[in-house]
Amino acid sequence: LLALTGRRKMEILKLRWDQVSLNNKELTFRSSDTKNDTAFTISLLPAASAVLKRMRIIKTKLKSTTRRNYVFPSTRMSRKAWLNSPTSTWRKIIQIAKIRDQEISYKCLHMLRHTYACLLLEATSDIKLVAKIMNWKSLKVAEIYADYIGKAHTQRGIEELNKYLHVA
Repeated sequence: LLALTGRRKMEILKLRWDQVSLNNKELTFRSSDTKNDTAFTISLLPAASAVLKRMRIIKTKLKSTTRRNYVFPSTRMSRKAWLNSPTSTWRKIIQIAKIRDQEISYKCLHMLRHTYACLLLEATSDIKLVAKIMNWKSLKVAEIYADYIGKAHTQRGIEELNKYLHVA
């Protein structure tokens, strides 16, 4: 879900079912749920909706009503009702990926957020939209990602501009 939404790790780990709307295909975050204290709603990709539907099945099997409120409940009897850290699972995923491609090296889980931002910028070329979706307060953070737009994508933008200018 981290890779499919671009959200911060704790925003996803503390995600509660009252924030999820599978009918509207969106997640809602209150200001108290976010790093920069800004409430926002994001649209879900079909793959993210599928993950949440599978997690809904797990919810019904939990005995603890407190843990049932969380999308990713803790499976151990810890103080926190939500999953504390998926780091060991992430390491296993990297190990499996290395079997297929030896070039893969370990990257922290937070890198999924950076990857999402880069792919979003590549797909849209709209730095303001990326900043809005990623819930950044300023464009200065988004400008870091502007260098990741590929040369072919830049050329496509110039060709689109030429079409508009040619018509004018």
